[in-house]
Amino acid sequence: MDNKTEKELMQDDEKLLVQLSDVYNFIKASETTQTIANYTLGDYIDKAIKEIEGPTENNRPDKLKRLDMVESSLNFIVQKLE
Repeated sequence: MDNKTEKELMQDDEKLLVQLSDVYNFIKASETTQTIANYTLGDYIDKAIKEIEGPTENNRPDKLKRLDMVESSLNFIVQKLE
């Protein structure tokens, strides 16, 4: 049995935790990189088009409809101010 002091044991535990954290972060970074690498430029373009033109996944109005609503609100405000 090692005759390590409590301080040495705590330092060993800290080193172990740092190394465990490094390994975990490496694995998570690799997973993220793999996920990003699986998307193509076309996927990103399709996603952007879907956000603009709809339909949205959460049944909210798409960006074009929201812009129309803002324009309508602004026109109403302008008319009331004239």
